[in-house]
Amino acid sequence: MPDHRALHHYAGLNLRVSIYGQNLARQEAIAAGVDKVFREHASAKDRQRPQLAALIDYARDGDTVKVWSIDRLARDLADLEAIVKELNDAGVTVHFEKEGITASPHETANPLDRMMLQIMGIFAQFERELINERRREGVAAARAAGKLTHRPPALTPEQAAEVVARHAQGVPVARIAREAGVSRNTVYKALREADSAVEGTGAPSDA
Repeated sequence: MPDHRALHHYAGLNLRVSIYGQNLARQEAIAAGVDKVFREHASAKDRQRPQLAALIDYARDGDTVKVWSIDRLARDLADLEAIVKELNDAGVTVHFEKEGITASPHETANPLDRMMLQIMGIFAQFERELINERRREGVAAARAAGKLTHRPPALTPEQAAEVVARHAQGVPVARIAREAGVSRNTVYKALREADSAVEGTGAPSDA
């Protein structure tokens, strides 16, 4: 039997099948027969995608890479074409599960699949731009209606310095917060910002 590999959002080879992506449930749905999965934590819109780079480095001639959808792989049409071309030039087939499109290496490529890949890439790019535009319009509308404002900091720089000094004197956080008229979380935040070196060592004592 062929030795299949799985990549998370990206897909694999004929001899090895890989899956590449972010959504674990969708990944599992197409993971049958694969032997390596690449799970990307970064969004497709991010330029730095270490798992995508690892997938491209891993794939070999004759492999197949499975990706859940086009918009999970690429930021835009140019990005999509560049990634697919790099994999195809290495002899790797790329299959997009949602769209049902397979991009094979040039010598075996189906012209219709190529055309459909470009069309779907354009639609994915348009959809992403439309979502971003609606988000910008929503933010602008909320600001115009006075529903979205930038709250001033809970503590002035002078108050934050006093909080740090009081804590250094051994005053409990609860008391500092009560005297400053802020929440304990605000006090904790002021202490973390004042000394990033203690970040991750645990919250200040509330005793």
